[in-house]
Amino acid sequence: MERDVLRYDLHMHSKYSKDSFNEPKLMILQAVRMGLNGIAVTDHGSIKGGLKACEELRKLKSRGRVPDDFEVVAGEEVMTDAGEVLAYYIQDEIPKVPLEEALDRIKEQNGIASIAHPYSRGVIRKAFTADIEKVLKKHKLDALEGFNARIVLDGGNRKAQQLATKHNLAMTAGSDAHFLSEIGRGYVEFKELPGGLREAVKKKATIPKGSNRLAFFYRSITLANVLRKKI
Repeated sequence: MERDVLRYDLHMHSKYSKDSFNEPKLMILQAVRMGLNGIAVTDHGSIKGGLKACEELRKLKSRGRVPDDFEVVAGEEVMTDAGEVLAYYIQDEIPKVPLEEALDRIKEQNGIASIAHPYSRGVIRKAFTADIEKVLKKHKLDALEGFNARIVLDGGNRKAQQLATKHNLAMTAGSDAHFLSEIGRGYVEFKELPGGLREAVKKKATIPKGSNRLAFFYRSITLANVLRKKI
């Protein structure tokens, strides 16, 4: 891979989600092993994982264990009445609220808003049910998740990319990792810019990539995590 092309996995979960046991420190180290240049930690309804990962990143850099230019984005997968929204670069947790309020809260924090897996649903995840044209008329939406490595059928990702293109939105992508071994299975590529990921999203220059080959397997065993946390 050319050095001026960066790879970020923009959707993953830590132990602060109800269906994952991933330690933030180990998530960073796994991402580096996978050749990523950055990650976004996006726990369900919580920014604790993202903030903890930022803290761990500082420690790892001081010990020379990760590259100085590796980035951790503190984020959250926000539940709304119309589906889930990935919020990036936020500082305050956003509870379950109506979609329009969630988008407003993200913008108040100068964050980036991306609709998560708009055509996929499951035991926990929700598909996007709002009329996107109406949403765009009232609110600033930055992106749609164009590739999610946990979507079993390729059509879900393909339709998401088509929707983003139709409405001139940037695309995010991620592994949606709930296990360390999933990290890096979905990511965006973009050319290195002075403004980093923010500028790439603004310019709609992020390219979604990845593999969903083991999506059914990983989604199936995630239920075990949910049950273990209830015990």
